[in-house]
Amino acid sequence: MVDLACLFAARPGLEPTLVLTPANAALVRPTLDRSAAAGRPVGLLLFPFPSVGLPDGVENLATAPASESWRVYKAVDLAQTAHDEILHIQERQVVAVPDLPGRPIEITRAELPEFLLEHNHMSDTWDRMKEAQLTCHGVVANTFYGFEPEYCDDYRRVDARQAWFVGPVALASCGGVERGGGTAAKEDGDRCMAWLDTREEGSVLFVCFGSWCHFTAAQLREMAAGLEASGQPFLWAVRKDGDGSEEESNWIPEGWEDRVAGRGLVVRGFAPQVAILGHRAVRAFLSHCGWNSVLEAVTAGKPMLTPALIPLIQLTCWFH
Repeated sequence: MVDLACLFAARPGLEPTLVLTPANAALVRPTLDRSAAAGRPVGLLLFPFPSVGLPDGVENLATAPASESWRVYKAVDLAQTAHDEILHIQERQVVAVPDLPGRPIEITRAELPEFLLEHNHMSDTWDRMKEAQLTCHGVVANTFYGFEPEYCDDYRRVDARQAWFVGPVALASCGGVERGGGTAAKEDGDRCMAWLDTREEGSVLFVCFGSWCHFTAAQLREMAAGLEASGQPFLWAVRKDGDGSEEESNWIPEGWEDRVAGRGLVVRGFAPQVAILGHRAVRAFLSHCGWNSVLEAVTAGKPMLTPALIPLIQLTCWFH
């Protein structure tokens, strides 16, 4: 299979990827390195070896005792679930979102939030929220009618007895570097703004995915590689977990920080988003499209690079 992948890699336009467990990947990595050096790169995607009672690192027939070889075959069967998740076999079905105004919107199952795919705590939360909105006096929302009039009308009709659209609230004069609170946040904010002051006007890409988005180390490495390959100055805010630890350890590619030194700034933790978006040096915003992020980018007049920019009120209407 490795040889076949290397042959595929020699064909223009083909990008083969091998899916392996860690110990098996270590066996073929020298071959893949030689193929990459010859201009035939093969991707490598890892998944954990299923728990079948074998010692750590024993993941094939060559290393398993003869009496325990059946466990390797059992692991092959158990790996099917991981393979299905990797390939999103059942996630590529495109569905139309019903009962929304404006142009038709189609998405894949993979883009649906988890609480719509299976019943969980958030499913109950959304039901309680809607009940509260339909029985209370009304709802105040951080958007503005001119931004998404059809969805504002639909929100009033479907999700609330009354609704007042009072945004963008980021226009208020409370978006300084101290926003977020705490001495550490102020220090991080000052560092961001001081660095931006050294950059040319309209030259910096601001990258921030908010406090709710969690990424694996592999995903962070891909983003790091993309930012390096872009050749553009960037300011990247990487979230920290509640205990103060970085989102994922050991995600920075070897030598990456040295290669982007002077062109990129990585902030681990708090970044004063409103102040950053309002800075003259920021040209564009790479975002997850959270409610606040979209409104703050609109307020600052900064274009957004996003997976999908959908109206704010649409999100709540869609879930109900």
